[in-house]
Amino acid sequence: MKNGPEGFPPVSFIGIGAPRSGSTWVSENLKAHPEICFSSIKETKFFADIYKFQKGGAQYTTYFSHCVPKKAMGEFDPGYLNVSEAASRIHSIYPDIKLIVILRNPIYRAYSHYNIHKIKSKTWDRSFREAIEREGNTYVASGFYAKKILEYLKYFKKEQFLFIPYENIAHSPEEVIRKIYQFVGVDDSYRPASLLHRINYGGISRARIPTLNTIIYKVENAINIYPLFRKLISPLKLLKIHKFVSQIKKKNIMTNLPEPKETTEEIVAKDDYEYLESIYRSDVIKLSEITNFDFLSYWKFKKD
Repeated sequence: MKNGPEGFPPVSFIGIGAPRSGSTWVSENLKAHPEICFSSIKETKFFADIYKFQKGGAQYTTYFSHCVPKKAMGEFDPGYLNVSEAASRIHSIYPDIKLIVILRNPIYRAYSHYNIHKIKSKTWDRSFREAIEREGNTYVASGFYAKKILEYLKYFKKEQFLFIPYENIAHSPEEVIRKIYQFVGVDDSYRPASLLHRINYGGISRARIPTLNTIIYKVENAINIYPLFRKLISPLKLLKIHKFVSQIKKKNIMTNLPEPKETTEEIVAKDDYEYLESIYRSDVIKLSEITNFDFLSYWKFKKD
């Protein structure tokens, strides 16, 4: 593994998106590989959060302080795709970085995003249609992949990207993880125990104590939203808090869940699907051109 830029760890890959598209599953399988050192917490937010980024290498190094020399080192933060400034920030430190992008049908991604907020908030009473029709809402905005990827292509070559359809994780997880291992430069014959785990169930709460997850969600939001917290708490203490919260969340997860009775695809109403399809269609056409993969047909969008 090469030395990193001055003051920064030798990170060789970063997963940048998309939210609600299997990043937890990918992260677990990257972390499990013996030739990879993965960040101590998922979603460091370093390149998305200007306060963290301004603290430089000293801050970023805290997420990799546990690492010993290995073939690859990296992190996965799906929020990076949604923050246009993240592209230039990553490039300023790691111009030759490898970027992993998992892309899910934007309609089902929007519903999954809406539903996880509904589960966590407990007081959410807005219907999916009401939520997606609100101007500036993140559920719809996060699905314009082509627009977001074009921002990254201002700084990185296409060869630096690995684009994977989220749906392939369910259909052929071994093939997906083999491609990812190949891409980051480690032994692609390795098969982690977590390969066939279902990490995140859309629409199903995996918490043993749902109220505990709601409290954790609110605390995490407060730390991420209000700059005062980051000014008062040192990076090392914040890292310890994140690790402690991650341990609690992990212990609060039920691992042996039944298969969901309905998939996200079955839950989305036909008129809602068609409404979003009309919104996303031109972006999906552009995405297909950018990635040289026919996402329009793969996601069964109307071609006329």
